[in-house]
Amino acid sequence: MSYSVVNGPAGGMIATGEAMEAIQDDRASMVLAGAAEGEACLDHVYRLEQRLPVAQFLGDKGIIAGEGGFSFAIENAGIALSEGRTVYGIVSSYQNNYLPNLLKDDHKSVTDRVASNMQKAIAKAGLKIDDIDSVHLTLGGIPAIDNIETAAALAVFGNNTPITSSTDYTGFSFGAAGASSLFYACLQLKHDYLAPVLNLSNKPLVDELSYVIQPKLKKPAKHILCHHIDYLGNQVSLVLSKEGTS
Repeated sequence: MSYSVVNGPAGGMIATGEAMEAIQDDRASMVLAGAAEGEACLDHVYRLEQRLPVAQFLGDKGIIAGEGGFSFAIENAGIALSEGRTVYGIVSSYQNNYLPNLLKDDHKSVTDRVASNMQKAIAKAGLKIDDIDSVHLTLGGIPAIDNIETAAALAVFGNNTPITSSTDYTGFSFGAAGASSLFYACLQLKHDYLAPVLNLSNKPLVDELSYVIQPKLKKPAKHILCHHIDYLGNQVSLVLSKEGTS
């Protein structure tokens, strides 16, 4: 199955969430999910520039084009543990919503819908807001969307939950963007660290959110919420839980 044509940058996270639900429903015992993107060509960047800010130089605001490919083996937890697999995280819940007028509707109404997406994912996992140890955001470089995503995170989590993002490390890898963000969230969950957010001067709500500024090593987390939002109006939340966490 492919979600890339309809869901674009969110495809990898949606594929992972749908794989989790297929396993929960006994429609599959293992699913290979992921996404890939080649280098953005000049005509692609040119067309994007007609609608959205694209960064040309270090320090510019806007999307920084990236490329990459990411694959995840999603498997029934009992089978994975009995077979001795290396488990990077348990997909505890999945929430997928479409925002058809993301850049046209008023800021508050869109922010409320993004916050609702995060809250529903947490509730589906049987958790409370305070159970989330870290929030991994997209922060794709489009100021209007970054403002919405961070305002929603502030509304849900306040200023106590650490905020991370990997986009400034990898660039926005278009079709692979959601999968890329999920990959780095899994690494941080597995290896007990939180990586600092880069280019903080370009990030919204710097004085209000608890952005990770310095590397936090040996920082065990039981639950991470990974949130993706993009210029096509896709938004997805996955709650990732550490192996052995009830």
